[in-house]
Amino acid sequence: MERYQVLLDPQQKERVQRIAEKQRRSAASVLRQALDIGLDVLEGKRDVWERRMKILGKARQRLQNLPLIEIDLVNTDRQEREDEMEQLWRL
Repeated sequence: MERYQVLLDPQQKERVQRIAEKQRRSAASVLRQALDIGLDVLEGKRDVWERRMKILGKARQRLQNLPLIEIDLVNTDRQEREDEMEQLWRL
């Protein structure tokens, strides 16, 4: 990758930041994706954009079908630690 400096207007910056936060990604990653999509459209590669959207849609469906794990890892770990400490104190 190469570094490239771009000036954004305040609205563009807000949109990029909002998308990055929502998708839990970096602003740079959002900008790279937006640039790829924009360049594909400008070059007339509309089918590339449509294929990417289909792939993204399928990935989102797979994620929605994954079961949720309802384990409180912090409390489970805390309880295990307390049990270990209690056993040590008994010795």
